[in-house]
Amino acid sequence: MILDVPSIPDADTARQLAEEELAKAKYRNAESLVQRFISWLGDLFKRTFSDGTSQLKVADIILLVLIFALLVVLGYLIVRYIRRARVKAKNVSIAEAAKHSLFNDSRTSAQLFADADAALQRRDVNLAVVERFRGVIRHLDEKKYLAIRPGMTATEAARDASSAISHHELLFENAQWFNKVYYADYVATNEAVALSYRVMEIVKAMPMHKTRNEVSELINK
Repeated sequence: MILDVPSIPDADTARQLAEEELAKAKYRNAESLVQRFISWLGDLFKRTFSDGTSQLKVADIILLVLIFALLVVLGYLIVRYIRRARVKAKNVSIAEAAKHSLFNDSRTSAQLFADADAALQRRDVNLAVVERFRGVIRHLDEKKYLAIRPGMTATEAARDASSAISHHELLFENAQWFNKVYYADYVATNEAVALSYRVMEIVKAMPMHKTRNEVSELINK
């Protein structure tokens, strides 16, 4: 019996046969899940808005509600993460700044008070409250009612000066506003601005510390 031996195609024919085979549907790449979801979502919106009437099924509505809820939750988590990251970064920078520049400022109390007035003119009430309280502590240091220490907090400064100042409860309240504005991102109220100004007037009216003044007079004699 004579068998038919298939002929061996030449190079061009082999390439053409391979291209035809690869062009068949079974070799085409299937859509990814993301592409399928986008296509489904597109079809969903077409059925909803194409002719002005809704052709949505109950299942479609449920899926849309779930997708919307998922997007809301995702957006909330992203915003919360960004805020927490910012707060953490700010707390680190504030903690470092507090050790070096909270009250260890090279400016005099007069300069700090002037900077507080300038901030108030620019409607920067937070900076006005911060700078004026710094000026108060610097002024008390200049008059020898307290000694500024590295890393001193606003509450510690108010506590150190409370025994020598009349209306010391106002100084503590001023220190609390300083902490709220400086550390907790509070917005200073008009009452807080007025309070800081009143405390400034109180300490400016105070004389030089009596004991220190007497020591200076003895040295000068």
